[in-house]
Amino acid sequence: MKRLLLLSLFLGGIQTIWSQEVNFEASAPEVVEVGEQFRLIFTVNSHPSSFQLTSVGGFNIIAGPAQSSMSSTQIVNGQVTQSENYAFTYILESDKEGKFKIGSAQIKVNGKTFVTKPFEIEVVKNSDSPNPAQSSSSVKGNSTNSAGDLFVRVEVNKRALYLGEALEAEIKIYVRGVNIQQFENLTWPSFNGFWSQEIETPSQLVFKKENVGGRIYDVGVMKKYLLFPQQTGTIKIDPTTIDLLLAVRSNTPQSIFDDFFGGNVQTENRHILSPAVTINVKSLPENGKPVSFSGAVGLFSMQGELDRQQLKANEAATYHLKVSGTGNLKLIDTPKMVFPPDFDTYDPKITENIKTSSSGASGSKIFDYPIIPRSAGTFTIPGVELSYFNPVSGKYSTIKTAPVTVTVSPDLSGGATTSVVYGGVSKQDLKVIGKDILFIKVQPQHFTDRKFLLVESWIYYLSYVLILIISIFVWLFLRKVQKEHSDISLYRNRKANKIARRRLKMAEVALKANNNVLYFEEIHKSMLGYLADKLSIPSADLTSEKIAELLKVKMVDEQTILDVEDVITQCEFARYSPSAFIEKREMIFEKAVVLISNLEQIIR
Repeated sequence: MKRLLLLSLFLGGIQTIWSQEVNFEASAPEVVEVGEQFRLIFTVNSHPSSFQLTSVGGFNIIAGPAQSSMSSTQIVNGQVTQSENYAFTYILESDKEGKFKIGSAQIKVNGKTFVTKPFEIEVVKNSDSPNPAQSSSSVKGNSTNSAGDLFVRVEVNKRALYLGEALEAEIKIYVRGVNIQQFENLTWPSFNGFWSQEIETPSQLVFKKENVGGRIYDVGVMKKYLLFPQQTGTIKIDPTTIDLLLAVRSNTPQSIFDDFFGGNVQTENRHILSPAVTINVKSLPENGKPVSFSGAVGLFSMQGELDRQQLKANEAATYHLKVSGTGNLKLIDTPKMVFPPDFDTYDPKITENIKTSSSGASGSKIFDYPIIPRSAGTFTIPGVELSYFNPVSGKYSTIKTAPVTVTVSPDLSGGATTSVVYGGVSKQDLKVIGKDILFIKVQPQHFTDRKFLLVESWIYYLSYVLILIISIFVWLFLRKVQKEHSDISLYRNRKANKIARRRLKMAEVALKANNNVLYFEEIHKSMLGYLADKLSIPSADLTSEKIAELLKVKMVDEQTILDVEDVITQCEFARYSPSAFIEKREMIFEKAVVLISNLEQIIR
């Protein structure tokens, strides 16, 4: 039985591998500097039998292709999920400026050939010239801040548009040669004059390289918005203001021991501001404006249908009207439906299925109209019109649903109260319209006289006693917390792990930004800071001998002590010669994480 189970799991894993879709992708920076070495990586999620790259343009191949692989298998409730990833990595460099095309690469998987698309990488001059961000506008016409190494922009995809047309706004921060430790007092634009909808962005700020006037900046998108102007004329988007805490290396000569312990790094407060951006909103043209136009701007389609075309009198039905497309869907008014006079109608239920992205707001808006025919016969529900303005063509368009014919047969159930309307046509009282509507009760109701009062019961006085007891426990707990915080050594001991992991996260950010010096500095600081807090001694008193002595007192094994000294030593040398430790970056990081986790279990 066990062999049969293992065989089925194995075959299921093979089937999963064979059935998965092959993804073959290339990744590289969009812009690099002359003389800068970077990685060109091709990844595929299946085992390739061959790999070939046509060309690397004007780049020099420093190393590669280096092949690596990673695989994992998971079994959850008998379901086998297995994944494989293979990577081919090149180290490239260019000695001249320009835009160079990376040719397509091709692989073979199970006899099939897969090819990547060619793409360009821009190479700019390695220059320390004044910050180009001081210019009055960018290609997109966005304002900048005059801070040379750090500035913020409010970028929009268009400066002139029609009333109700979608506008995308991005708040970007540009960083070059500085280390941001903390964001404080962020003030976003109020977008007065616009109906705004925030577009979801990653919770973790992701930086990408961009060429700004010949210099490479690490650029992160902080916020994205989709805006719909609600008034014509010139609208000003207010500035974004940000206060930051930066880590700045001091120019004052330091000893090698001060540099070892991070003594040459100082903190600096910086306030950055993005100048206002003006948008010109044009009025919608009066020429050719339909009578049924109510403000819809975009590109839409519309469908109308009745859930049943064969009904009985006094039987409820629903007319579905669906408006789909791209544009200001949320701002579309409820279409005016005209039903036959023999129909009872009610306010529609509105359902929105709208997705907001960088390409605009798209999806659908559904209007469900409940109707009840009160007499028998054949009726026609006329089509409904929707007029909208297409900003691409600059013209109005009108769409209309087709008429719907419904046949209503007599209600032969009988026994209902009737009233005469429409020249003698019988109309029954409403039977059921949703579960939240009840009939008015006309019969006399019986009420019970309750002589019991809570204020006169023992429960009322017992509640006072319980409140007093709970208050005493809360006071004792707060007193205990205050006492613990007053013990600096205990407080540092408890916060050591949290502070160290925060610095390791900053090291991860530096690794993604390919900032090797900052990467090793953060790991170095995380290890020394953790040991200083955990062992309750000042950072200035930390030496290799002191660390080893105190760790032995804490019953830490000899191998762990040697590993701690090794990580600190490698980080120290890597800060002055980072290129020699590039291949060990990930290994040093993982080793630091494991050491901190192990020490956290040993040292209490």
